[in-house]
Amino acid sequence: MKKKKESCDTFMYEYEVDSRSPLMHLFWCDPIAKKNFMQFGDIVSFDTTYSTNRYSMIFAPFTGRDNHGRAFVKCMGLSPKLIITDQDLGMKVVVENVLVDTRHRWCMWHIMAKVAEKVPKSLLGNSVFKKDLNSCVWSELIEPTEFEDKWNTVMETYELEDADWFVSMFESREFWVPAYFRDFPNSSLIKTTSVSESQNRFFKRYTQSRANLVMFLMNFNNAVDAQRNKSAKLDYMDANTTAKMRTEWSVEKHASTIFTDYAFKEIQEQILEAYNHCSLISISNESSPEHYKDRSCMLPRLSCIEEQKLIPENLIGGRWLKSPLVKAVHAVQFEDVATHGYVDDKKKAQAILLGEMLELYQAVSVNIDQMHELTSIVREAR
Repeated sequence: MKKKKESCDTFMYEYEVDSRSPLMHLFWCDPIAKKNFMQFGDIVSFDTTYSTNRYSMIFAPFTGRDNHGRAFVKCMGLSPKLIITDQDLGMKVVVENVLVDTRHRWCMWHIMAKVAEKVPKSLLGNSVFKKDLNSCVWSELIEPTEFEDKWNTVMETYELEDADWFVSMFESREFWVPAYFRDFPNSSLIKTTSVSESQNRFFKRYTQSRANLVMFLMNFNNAVDAQRNKSAKLDYMDANTTAKMRTEWSVEKHASTIFTDYAFKEIQEQILEAYNHCSLISISNESSPEHYKDRSCMLPRLSCIEEQKLIPENLIGGRWLKSPLVKAVHAVQFEDVATHGYVDDKKKAQAILLGEMLELYQAVSVNIDQMHELTSIVREAR
């Protein structure tokens, strides 16, 4: 750590030892992690349940999602806008006292995973109950009062009004139900499957259960390198491939030039749905004036999408933009690249080839023998 600091001033680390000198705590953060936090640190997940080393020391990463929807790792002292943890009451006190400007929310994945343990056996295989509870809890489109009405209806219907766990979860609803976070930008991020759980599974691919500290740090660096290589590959693919359009609307073309492929595919589905609705209305208008008249109330909402040439600036935000645009939004230095242009077959082939090479590198980078073998193969091919 000291040598890293000497060669890179923006690298930081701190550690503590007890009275007999054994290491108690170690905290570190590199420059790339700081940039990640600057761009995507509005929502982070913090989990302290991952422990795989011979000293039984807990590894507790701060984890977020990048503009490709993938988890990234960072450890730093800056305050996020929102932090997600499990239901540990100690964490609740710490967040309130230390991260005073940060909103705290509990991980929905952890909470909902406990439902099967808390309901009577008669409800375990009841798909209707599961559907009713999920539609009540997971929706970010309903207001808090509507959630409370739906929750009470579910509790009464399935006779859970006096179940202690459900009572306590309702009392703590403002810490985990999306309806109470509707005012928070990108709130959809915080109701997905646990970011920390996903990240823990990822680290297990690179770590050994009885590793010492040096081995763990080497494995950690390999894991982070693999993530960053994957992100670099996705950035390259975004910059050098052209998405296939599914409508004739200019707004779809504009979306493809500014959003990452991950985000664009989600947006494209919504545009296609609106496009198909407009087509149906047009057919109805030609064949049945009365039917058209009955549905004319839909036209303003749909026609505004059709007439819209560009995505309105107030709907773009910064998280889901292509990486150069995200960096520009957050004032991070970057090289200018075109956000839209024709890509010929040769460029597409180049992008695919580079992507395959990056994946190969990522696959063998944790094993020196495999790296030597791949190097020999590449030299022979060249």
